[in-house]
Amino acid sequence: MQSNDEERYVLLVRHAARERRWDRSESEHDMLNWCAPAVPSSPPTLSDAPRRPLEGKPLTYSLAGQLADQLATDGVRVQAIYTSRHRVAQQTGQVFSEVLAARFGSPVDCSLLDELTPQPSDTDSRTVNAAPGPKGESKPPWLDRPPTAAGAAGANRKSALLVVGHQPQLTEIAKQLLGGKLPAGALPLANSEIACIRAGCASRLCWLLTEKPADLRSELERKIQSKLDVAKFFLAAITLNFGLFLETDLWGKTDLLGALLWTAALLSALASFGLTVATLYSYDRLAMPRAFWGGARTDERGPWTIARPPSQDQIVLFYEMTRVWREFFTPAMVTAGLALALLVILFAAKTLPADALGLPAGVVLALLAGAAAIAPAIWYARRKPRLGVDD
Repeated sequence: MQSNDEERYVLLVRHAARERRWDRSESEHDMLNWCAPAVPSSPPTLSDAPRRPLEGKPLTYSLAGQLADQLATDGVRVQAIYTSRHRVAQQTGQVFSEVLAARFGSPVDCSLLDELTPQPSDTDSRTVNAAPGPKGESKPPWLDRPPTAAGAAGANRKSALLVVGHQPQLTEIAKQLLGGKLPAGALPLANSEIACIRAGCASRLCWLLTEKPADLRSELERKIQSKLDVAKFFLAAITLNFGLFLETDLWGKTDLLGALLWTAALLSALASFGLTVATLYSYDRLAMPRAFWGGARTDERGPWTIARPPSQDQIVLFYEMTRVWREFFTPAMVTAGLALALLVILFAAKTLPADALGLPAGVVLALLAGAAAIAPAIWYARRKPRLGVDD
């Protein structure tokens, strides 16, 4: 049982790259370069990322060493390592156990968990098992499992469980630990990479240890520039169109309902304008060269922000880019749509008969405006592109 003054962390590790074999099932594939030394004798020469360590065993040792450094900085000790039954996951756990034992002087036992082993389902090719929690919530069944004797001996106020698994299971586990509030709904872990989550009532995604290639940064910068251009176009469009509406004779409608609708439309338009400006400022800030990024104290970071260091700048850009779109630009679109719908109602009220279709004109207008606004959103939610992850 977790005490009140204990901080509990979960380290989610995606298994190392596999050595693909046609004569063996996937569960029996070894780690790539498993027979190679942990440190290559010559510098790696990958064409897409020259500085990235060799995949498989060398990369796993490299990231395990970075994890040991971060754990030492944060004062966290790993109590147990859980892996799936796939051979590559067991070998990944073995590497992390070896590095942690060498760095901290105490062994960390590895345990096999069926809950982490990929299982077929009707809805997805791989699922993660969860135990039902209070109020219909769920959490991983291994989260409150007592540590082994070796892990308990080194327990302190800050403890962690290291979980080696597969995608998309690790993303689902992260959502469970965070109560469904995973930033951007994604956990961008490639092979051997690590995500740290603080568990409990104040759960949050703390940081990611990754080895993303340099060209990913360029792709993200182009994406940010594209979103910045969209926001600029949208700001110009709403400024022009609502300026034109102000020149119409709709201002002449003097009854109380018309005045209320006009006020609501203008306030919605103003809110959309402000949110779009905030979007422009935010994406302009994200376009700042990383050499000039400023730091922030831990207590200044919002629950959506991951720490840098140790997280790479590519990860920070990804999460902040999606957050700005979701929290600033999407509400700007919604409020602009609301303002436009109110203006359409005002315009149509002057042409519709007082009793249309056997209903009051206001009811007919509200139904039509609601259907016109909601139908595209529902259609997009059902038909939008679906992206997945590889394992």
